[in-house]
Amino acid sequence: MTVIKRIKATGFKSFAKPTELHFGNDFSGVIGPNGSGKSNVVDSLCFVLGRLSAKSLRANKAANLIYNGGKTGNAAKSAEVSIVFDNKNNDFPVKAEEIEIKRILNQKGNSTYKINNETRTRQQVLEVLGSAKINPDGHNIVLQGDITHMADMPSEERRKVVEDISGISVFEDKKDKAMKELEKVDSRLSETEIIMTERETYLKELKKDRDQALKYKDLEKNTNRNKATYYSTQIRQKEDKVRDLESRSIKNQKDIDRINSNIDSFRKEIEEKTNTLNQLTERIESKGPGESLTTEIENLKETLLRQSTRIDSIKNEINRINQRKQQLKTNVTDSDKRSSSFIQESQDLKNKLQNIAKEKEVNLKNLEKFKSSNNLGNIEKELSTLDSQIDNIKNILTEAEETNRLNLREKDQLSFKLKNLDDSINKAGNKEQIEKLQNLKSQFSTTSDLLNKELDESSSLTAQLSNARNSLYKHQEDEARFKAREVSIKESSGSSLALKKIKELNLKGIHGIVSELGEADKKYSMALEIAAGARINSVVVETDEVASKCIKYLKDNKLGVATFLPLNKIKSRPPVNISQGHGLATNLVKFDSKYKDVFNYVFGNTLIVDNINSARKIGIGKIRMATLEGDLVESSGAMIGGYRSRKFGSFKETGFQDKLENLDLEISRLRSVIQTLDKRKLENESKIDSLRETKANSEASIIKIEQSLPNIDIKSLTKERQLIIKELDKINKILTSTTTTISTNNEQLQKLSPLRTDLSKKIASKQSPELMKKLEDLERAKDEITEREIQYTTRISNIEAQMKDMLAPEKENILRIMKEHDKEVENFNSEVQELTKSMVDNKRTLKERQAKEKKLYSGFKQLFAKRNKLNEEIQKKELRINNEENKTQLFQDRINNYSNEKAKVISETAGLKQEFEPYKNVQLRKGITYEQLKDEIYKFERLMRDMGNVNLRSLEIYNEVHKEYEQILNKVSKLKSEKEDVIFMIQEVESKKSSVFLKTFNEISRNFENIFSKLTTKGTAHLVLEDQENPLEGGVQILVKITTNKYLDIKSLSGGEKTMTALALIFAIQEHDPASFYVFDEVDAALDKRNSEKLANLVKQYSDKAQYIVITHNDSVIHTASNLYGVSMRENGISNVVSLKV
Repeated sequence: MTVIKRIKATGFKSFAKPTELHFGNDFSGVIGPNGSGKSNVVDSLCFVLGRLSAKSLRANKAANLIYNGGKTGNAAKSAEVSIVFDNKNNDFPVKAEEIEIKRILNQKGNSTYKINNETRTRQQVLEVLGSAKINPDGHNIVLQGDITHMADMPSEERRKVVEDISGISVFEDKKDKAMKELEKVDSRLSETEIIMTERETYLKELKKDRDQALKYKDLEKNTNRNKATYYSTQIRQKEDKVRDLESRSIKNQKDIDRINSNIDSFRKEIEEKTNTLNQLTERIESKGPGESLTTEIENLKETLLRQSTRIDSIKNEINRINQRKQQLKTNVTDSDKRSSSFIQESQDLKNKLQNIAKEKEVNLKNLEKFKSSNNLGNIEKELSTLDSQIDNIKNILTEAEETNRLNLREKDQLSFKLKNLDDSINKAGNKEQIEKLQNLKSQFSTTSDLLNKELDESSSLTAQLSNARNSLYKHQEDEARFKAREVSIKESSGSSLALKKIKELNLKGIHGIVSELGEADKKYSMALEIAAGARINSVVVETDEVASKCIKYLKDNKLGVATFLPLNKIKSRPPVNISQGHGLATNLVKFDSKYKDVFNYVFGNTLIVDNINSARKIGIGKIRMATLEGDLVESSGAMIGGYRSRKFGSFKETGFQDKLENLDLEISRLRSVIQTLDKRKLENESKIDSLRETKANSEASIIKIEQSLPNIDIKSLTKERQLIIKELDKINKILTSTTTTISTNNEQLQKLSPLRTDLSKKIASKQSPELMKKLEDLERAKDEITEREIQYTTRISNIEAQMKDMLAPEKENILRIMKEHDKEVENFNSEVQELTKSMVDNKRTLKERQAKEKKLYSGFKQLFAKRNKLNEEIQKKELRINNEENKTQLFQDRINNYSNEKAKVISETAGLKQEFEPYKNVQLRKGITYEQLKDEIYKFERLMRDMGNVNLRSLEIYNEVHKEYEQILNKVSKLKSEKEDVIFMIQEVESKKSSVFLKTFNEISRNFENIFSKLTTKGTAHLVLEDQENPLEGGVQILVKITTNKYLDIKSLSGGEKTMTALALIFAIQEHDPASFYVFDEVDAALDKRNSEKLANLVKQYSDKAQYIVITHNDSVIHTASNLYGVSMRENGISNVVSLKV
């Protein structure tokens, strides 16, 4: 065990100057007259060990422990005391042979503790002392008056001393902690069971949604697989068809090549026969002037044959073109149908998007209202803010990681260049080649800069073109929509045969149909049409005479019946004055003032209102009324209404013509802009091609020179190497910065993620399952609306992309080809007319020349016969060539058809691939037919629609809640187990406490009796339990029998007897639980000489087992001590210490 080696005090009480006491390991005595300051040695020891009470250190307050300067001296600024313990046996958890504990007290009463000159807290000092079983308030330190207190203390307090020594206080601490823990466990268990019940109810509700969501997801998965397989099959079939068409084209091309080979062979034969024919002709011409006539006849025949052949070829070509035009018209019709289908679908989707926008607005209002009413707004707002922060951090991380990746790639490239330079740095030689290489590199760099500039310009032009085309397509769509509306209005206004014929009559005095003479807001179109009824198709004419002529025309030609309104005769009732509804129908139509009576007649006093309910509020039968929904209420009380399909109104929309004209102007402007941009784009692409070629040539030259160079300019390489190193340093700094950014943002993300989880749990914990389910329903509805919105928007984008990228260019190309074909047919027809006229003239001339030839033929009959035969053979060969060329054209037409069909299939394949894009990662099905796929897709989609709104979030929420529920179950189980452990520990503590106490008590009692008998021979002493059955509920009495046979309580003894009894108890405790050192402060003050000698001998005996430091002025004790320390008081209240080893 450890011992106190020395104590050093400075400024503490009477030890004003540094005072150091070196103690031995056995019995040391501190002596001195009263007031000398010898008890301050014990006070200094208690001070260092950490006693807090100033009174226990014999001072009113902590500041009084500092030397006050006496009467004339200077007061100390602080009190400092240190104790050095022996640590050779490693009693303290410090690696040193000695351990110094120091305490410094300043004038403010603040203390500083140090262990081996390292500042520590009081608790840390107590823990270090505790490791060596040193307690500042232990029984081994007995101060003045403590011995009397031990004798006079209540029996219960004495029992507590035994409890402390036996370690029962540890059991009590454990029990107290266990009881507190049990209360906490019970509280947590109760709270957890409540939460578990709530979660169990919530989980049951969620399970239904989860099961339905699983079924929905399964259907969705199967539908996606079927769609993926369906589109994949379609794409595969289309690609097979493309390959088949390519194969057919190749086969027909081979036939064309074969026929061309035959044609070449025929041409050679014709050339040979023509040479023979020319020789014969020369012979005939040499024999007489008739040969020139024959030659002319042959030329005419040849010309007629060529012209006839050409006409046949042209006719065939015209037939082919007409067939091709018919096919192209069919393609245009198909394209228009597809465009119309797409436009209708796009319009339907846009209408749905408008409805979705309204639905979304209502949903958001309901959601906000629900959150506000249930105090979820602030938390949800925090969660939304947190999500935004997380998204921002993720965006920053993505950008930083991309920057990192690019810089790492550039770093690798530069490192590779640096390595190559280092490998080549030892080469030297041809400077001219190197200079040439440098010039080429400079040229290459300049060309690259120009190319980049042109590429940027190309990107800019492409973007401008894209924007201009998108704007053009939009305006064209608007124009088409306006024109379609205009056509619809015209068709509806002239739907009958009579009206059509009247319109075509072009008779002076016909102004037009009523619907064509007025304009109205689109909002009132249906109501006005219903209000006008059949009168809307009446024909307005100038006079009744004109009307009479029109009626006669219809009657004579049996063209039907029409109503005519002559301006000179038409009369109307005066309008009523009414301010309800939207006003009278007449006031809602814009028309020329001369038609006022006409429109008053057509509409009469008809009031336009919102709906039937509005009409009822005004009063049925009060006035004729038409609703915006297309219902009609007559002034008689008759009500006509029901469902009417929406269509374009019969009246033109107000400002309709102006809008159409503005669209035409804007379309013209956009076309001009696109034409200009296209021209600039072509010029730009030409420059890019030229620059790319220049760049490629420069790069090839550079590579060629670099490969051929045996020597390299070290100076230029070194310069380039330095530049690369600088660039690498720059990149390394960027990488360090981005790495720090990534690390910092990852840390922020890790901090924010738990906060988000806590907020989500907070929302879930604050509300009941019913409210949370309502919130989830609203959130689910919101997600479904958003999902539908994305789905419709995506489909619209796909439709617009197909119309823009496929249908529009395809139709434009077809129309261009048809226009070219029309031009070709026109040219062919013109050529046929010219050829026909020429043939008539040639035939007449031929007939004349043949008559002349007949007269001359008899003299050259044989030569003519041979020549005619050659001519016939040549004509046959030429006919064969013509036939073969026709075949070639037939095959070429097939190739062209295959090419057009291939383009169409490729276009359809592109559309299918775009449809297939969302399913490209979906596993395809095998062993299923095309029809089965279509049936299953329809069936699964119908089942999904029948399921209605499905809470897909329930899958995630259910797993989270189920996981949380499992955690709660585990927590409940754990808490119950903890509760059982705590109860068991309490029972165990209670069962052990009494036995441990009795064991300690009995041992101390035996030691007490033995030691008491050594200290006095006059009597005996015993420790007695007040409650034998429950020793921990009673006290411990000390019964002493001195001279009489009667046991007395210790309180009945004299001062000396009490001291001896208390000392016997202290030494008995030492026997049971020995301390490393003991400090007694004047415990012998009440003893006589004989008892003092007994005490001194006993201390001397026990000093072999422990260190004893005794403050005394008793001679018997002084003579027994091994070391003596004399304390005396000097002037100004300063204690002086001298030591003596006996």
